[in-house]
Amino acid sequence: MKQRNEIVFGQGGWRNLKTLHIRWSITWPPFSSLFPINDDTVNAIADHMKQYGYDKSQPIILWHDLFHNMDVVIDGNTRVRAAQKAGLPKVWTVMANFPDQATALEYAIHNQRDRRNLTDGDLLRCIKAVDERKPQGQRTDLASSDAKLGKSSEVTAKIVGTSPRKVEKARTLLDYGDEQTKQTVLDGKKSIHAAAKETQEKRKGVRRSKPLPEDQPVDEHFRRALRAFLGAITDAKGSKWKTTSKEAALHHVDVLYDVINIG
Repeated sequence: MKQRNEIVFGQGGWRNLKTLHIRWSITWPPFSSLFPINDDTVNAIADHMKQYGYDKSQPIILWHDLFHNMDVVIDGNTRVRAAQKAGLPKVWTVMANFPDQATALEYAIHNQRDRRNLTDGDLLRCIKAVDERKPQGQRTDLASSDAKLGKSSEVTAKIVGTSPRKVEKARTLLDYGDEQTKQTVLDGKKSIHAAAKETQEKRKGVRRSKPLPEDQPVDEHFRRALRAFLGAITDAKGSKWKTTSKEAALHHVDVLYDVINIG
């Protein structure tokens, strides 16, 4: 986000500030669905707008989505809803010039982090949105090392404002959790940690190792590689998952499982 100020405001400060008819203030996912809009907040802002009009110092920030060829609201969804409720014909806006949706999303999340304490439900939505807009295969590349996986969670953690470990737990929930469990986090009834732990427990119950029949061939090279892999997991567990996180280890086990069973 080192280009944040110049991207949004340009060298002329508020030079791009202009009014826009409220009907052209298009709210669009993922920006419109990142954070729930509180009705009481909307009503309070709408009442203020009815009395004083739209505050020029709080413009709606737009970004031109080239893929859909339209200007969308990336920051100010609550203000748009309030202006509609107040019956205002126009709102003040400023146009951002982000290179892609991922950068625009990072800006939108950063703005909300500055204004509120994000709940685990907020974090789950943000992590999902950020990961969905990464290059395909970034998290599932078989050639990825633990360091690369760790770096991925560190990058996402920095964007959403949490720890890499919490990002990994959220990914476990997003990748393997059922919709009901995810919803409990979104509703604020359960933490990401608790929901991820519950998800892992369910997965353990589904996939348990079975004795290998004696007539099944196992190549010696495969045995050595397996012993090395199990040794690495044992070492990581002995370090209390400090050298390699438990989520990273499970991720690679899942990759191997998919390689064996898919294709």
